[in-house]
Amino acid sequence: KTATSETDAERGTIFLTDPETGELVSQILEGGSVSSIRLAVGTGIVGAVAETGQLVNIPDAYLDPRFDKRTDAASGFKTASVLAAPLRTPQGEIVGVVEILNKRRRGFTKDDEEFLAEVGTHAALAVGSVREHEAAVARARVEGAQAVLKGVLPLLNPTAWPPTPGFESAP
Repeated sequence: KTATSETDAERGTIFLTDPETGELVSQILEGGSVSSIRLAVGTGIVGAVAETGQLVNIPDAYLDPRFDKRTDAASGFKTASVLAAPLRTPQGEIVGVVEILNKRRRGFTKDDEEFLAEVGTHAALAVGSVREHEAAVARARVEGAQAVLKGVLPLLNPTAWPPTPGFESAP
């Protein structure tokens, strides 16, 4: 919402890289409603930004060969201009792309580019922190389950087998 209001754009979307599939998945849409969008890295403008790590400012989306018209066709929305920036962590990993569409008056400016790049940096930090937290929680669950199993094992494994007349038994 901040990116669209500060740049006077009609819509904005954050695409995050799915850690399992590597696809870009739309997470937030500001200014409209579209079902989740899934793109391969390298597909469309967002995919190109994820692949190259370069910000793009396109005054006429339909003249750019990277533009994928299918989303407009599905939603009925008409994309005119596009500004997209990578979400890059301090370690250099691209965890997604922020994209804003259709500046209401004239094209996106250098100031808009700088602002969106900063939004991308802050969003990447947030995404990185959330993913680190999720990984820590998953590790803690596994470690907790292992500790419970180690604690229960002595209760399940007798120190000595009871005598069983007529049978030989051993642990």
